[in-house]
Amino acid sequence: MAIEIDITSRTHFDNYEKLGVPELWRYDGSSLEINVLKEGKYVISEKGTLFPNIPVLEAIPRYLK
Repeated sequence: MAIEIDITSRTHFDNYEKLGVPELWRYDGSSLEINVLKEGKYVISEKGTLFPNIPVLEAIPRYLK
């Protein structure tokens, strides 16, 4: 898993894809985006695979504020 919170510069998806990072979370200062690696490419997901019972899309931004 990788978590990006630096909103001044972003790492390109293909860098994480090449490393085989199964899940990438990106926080832009107000919202969280979860990307899950499927067949070598990231797709946006409603919830993460690592914590399937935790509503991270709602919880993480709320706690970070």
